[in-house]
This record gives sequence, structure tokens and C-alpha cells, in this order.
Amino acid sequence: MKLKSIAFIVSISLTALLPVSVNAQQVTQELLIEALQKNVEVFEPLKLNNVGQETDFKVNLGKSVLTLDNGDKFDGFRFKVPKGADECDFLWYFNTPTKWAHWYLCPVEGAFEQSFSSWLDADKIYEDFDQPDALNRTRILQKLSAGHLKAGHEYIMWFRRMGDDDSPVTGRILFAKSNEKKDYQDIEKALKLKPQPISVQVKALNSNGGKILLDKEFFDAGYAKNRINSVFTSIRRTTRMRSGVFITMKMSVPPCHTFPSFSEIRKRHGEPDFIRAGEESNTVADHAGGSVDADSNMITYYYDYFGFVVKKDNPKQTVEQVVTHASNFANVNSGGEEPSYGQVSMENLTVLSKGGKEVGRFYYFLEGGKEPLSIKSPPKGRYKRGNEVLEFLGDGEWLWLTYHKDGSLARRVPMKNHRMEGKAEGFYVDGTPSFTAGHKDGQLDGKAVRYGEDGSISDESLFIEGRRQ
Repeated sequence: MKLKSIAFIVSISLTALLPVSVNAQQVTQELLIEALQKNVEVFEPLKLNNVGQETDFKVNLGKSVLTLDNGDKFDGFRFKVPKGADECDFLWYFNTPTKWAHWYLCPVEGAFEQSFSSWLDADKIYEDFDQPDALNRTRILQKLSAGHLKAGHEYIMWFRRMGDDDSPVTGRILFAKSNEKKDYQDIEKALKLKPQPISVQVKALNSNGGKILLDKEFFDAGYAKNRINSVFTSIRRTTRMRSGVFITMKMSVPPCHTFPSFSEIRKRHGEPDFIRAGEESNTVADHAGGSVDADSNMITYYYDYFGFVVKKDNPKQTVEQVVTHASNFANVNSGGEEPSYGQVSMENLTVLSKGGKEVGRFYYFLEGGKEPLSIKSPPKGRYKRGNEVLEFLGDGEWLWLTYHKDGSLARRVPMKNHRMEGKAEGFYVDGTPSFTAGHKDGQLDGKAVRYGEDGSISDESLFIEGRRQ
């Protein structure tokens, strides 16, 4: 039983994308494939160029759709695999409305076979396909290794409708010589995708730190471009393991040469999202059992993906260098007046705010059996993030609460010494129990029971120190 979600790389499973049962009739994989293959004419035919030649496409979604008995709608396009593509990888980039963001492949004839297993979320804005003022869309880079698609055979690329947005899906497809590795740069290069100017990329990141770097009053253009590009490098080289562990890259460079005044930066661009001194970095490293090597004379002012490093004993407060990372520190503060909390997962950081100002700071908080590190304990009260509330009762005691959309309580987890401790409970919308589970020192400990909506026990397990027995 999972009481806390962790970040992990999602693998596409066709059955995971299928609708749940409606009116007691479950839409199975077999029923969907049968419906797709019987209604091929719904999907617009797309003629692909020869192997090694990219094909640009634009297909309207929602004009002609396949509607299943339960109301689910599918649209997309179909294509025939070109001659000689059997030993080629299928590469593509697409930009689609978020309301049409479930996709997969189905043969027009014959048995269905699993194909896509992963994808890359596009992080850059590309010429010909992406509009700088319309970034709230799903943009994907993806590879399907040679052997999945057969030359001369026809396939349906379907998308499932999840809301009202019938704008087109656009992109580029290529069958290219097979290559074991296909990361961001490989796919971009193969597809000949051209990123838009660096100012557009900063807009896509929604980065105040990037705007600061582009401010010619403080930094030269070459330095700014290199620093902004290094953020994309960090993001692309960050791996999220299924266990919740992150492997990431932080990048620093020699002095920025212009040495701008951070005081002036602050006046023009506002308060940083987060401030951390070298001593704190060493305290956190020591707590985690790592090396203590931060310069205690340095203080870093974080604006989302960028950290502006200043010497504490420098009266002019000039920026010595700019560090970059895949973490977005803008997530720690909602900026609103109401009490709230935010987290930066890769930093194991939780920050509580009130009136737009930080009032509490923890590391390794809400992370299972890990021992929390309290830098600043907040005043008593309720701190909200989305549908979750952390209610601080004082002396290390908390209630971690989650609510349904209608405002009814979905989950209640008690905490002591800043860790989950005691009986956690879950509830359906009508208030009946959905689960109970014991905790000790932040880990599942004791009996964990999951209930069906009719009150019956659907699963029962015993845990000791976080391990199922």
C-alpha cells in the first residue's frame, strides 16, 4: 500500500491507458483494437517519405472520431511503413493538445503487439512546430526501435480525447538507421529539429532566473546563453529512479566576468525563490552522510533553475558565478498570502510559507524512514498545497491531510517527531474507509488493510519497518 507518491519514469502500457468500466462494460484491449481495425477510415491517411527522409505532418483532431459505446473518443492518423524500414528506428516529434495526450500504435490488420515503452518530454521550443505563445501543450520526442514496425504494413497512431480542445497535432516522423542510443540530442539531430532563440526557451521554462541572465545590464549575451543551455543539459541528464532516488547534475563555471551587483538584480527582478548559505549546505550534506565541501563564505540566491552565488563578506555583493541545476526552486513558494508549502524533490527540501514569506524549512521531510532535518520550525497552523494540507500542531506533531475534489477528507496521516507515526486512515467520498495502515518512525509498520467501497477487505498485509512480511 502506497501512502506517498514518488517520482519515477513512466512506461507506457496500453491497458493502463484504457478507460475504466462504464455501465458494467469494461473496454478491454481486445475490444479497442477490434474497434480501431473496423473503423480504419476514421483515421486520416498520412503518406511517409522514404527511409532517411523526414515527413512533416499536421492532422486535425476531433473532426472525425471513433466513439466507443462508453463514450470514449479516438482520433489520429494512419501510415504505411516505407520500403526498407524493417531495420530502421521509428523516430518522431509531436505537439498535441493536452486533451489528446494518450497515444499508441495499432496495426490496421493482424495481431496487436506492444510497441512504445517510454518517451522524452520535449523541453525546448522548436521552429516550424511550436508557438511561443501556446506552450500549454503536450510535446514529445520518442523512439521505437527497429523490429517493431514492418515495411509495407499499415498502422494507426491513435490519440484518446480527454477534454475539449480539438486543435491539430503536428510533428515530424523519420525512419532512420538503427542506433542503440537515442537521447534528446540524438533525436533532435536525426529529425533536424531547430530550437527557437534562447529568449523563447527561457519563456518555455517560465524562468525568472533566465530573464535575469538575459538582462544585458548585468550579463553578456554569450555567458547568458551558455548558462541557460546548461540548465537544459542538467534537466536532460537527470534520472528519476523507481525507488524515488534522483541522479542529477549541477553545473558551475568560472567567474561571470561582469560581476553584477546582486542588490541591483534584486531591485529589478524581485526576491529570490530560495536562499541558502554554504553552512547550511554542509549541514545537510553531513546529515545525509555525504562530503562537506561547500564554501561557508558563499551564499546562493536561487531563482528557479539558477543560483546566483555571492560572497557574504563582499560589501558590494557582486555575483561571482551562476550555478545551474534541474531543480525548480520556484516550487517552494506559491507567492500567495495563504499559508502553503512547497517541495523540491531532488533537494529533499520542503519549505513552508505564509504571506509570501518563508516560515519553515525541512530536509528529508515526508520521505518515509529518512530522518528529517529541521532548519526552521514553522508556527502552528495549516499549510496547503493543492488538495493536501500539512497541519502543524507543535513539538514535531503534524496531521498530513488529503481531500477529495468535493472537499471531503480522503486521507489522514498522524506524525510525531516530524515523521509519520501511528494509524493512517483513508476514506471514500461518502466517508467509508478505503484503507488503514500503521506507521512507526516514518515507515509502514503493522497491519495495512485496503477496503472496497462496499466495506469488504480487498487486501491485507503486515509490515515491519517498511517491509512487507
